[in-house]
Amino acid sequence: MQVGKERWSMPTIEAAGIQEFQSALGAQGRSPEIPEADDVYGWLVGSWELDVCRYWGVDVTERGLKAEVHAAWVLQGYAIQDLWIMPPRSERTSDLDKK
Repeated sequence: MQVGKERWSMPTIEAAGIQEFQSALGAQGRSPEIPEADDVYGWLVGSWELDVCRYWGVDVTERGLKAEVHAAWVLQGYAIQDLWIMPPRSERTSDLDKK
């Protein structure tokens, strides 16, 4: 690390490092310390295809927009991480409508 006018230097993560990161973050399921009755969001774990009805407070139902959501247990089963992707990866092109 350098300070002042000099640039900061940060090592990059190689493929093995990414796998280590995912292994450290991910969990096989809910922590046994969380009672099933308190598992409010566990039903969301999985992959979902969505029909988008509202975007930025605007009704976009007629546009037929699609999205995908992926949710998984993380942090030793104490949390759920979600990833929302719109449009879905299968529909992405280089000329995305940013509106």
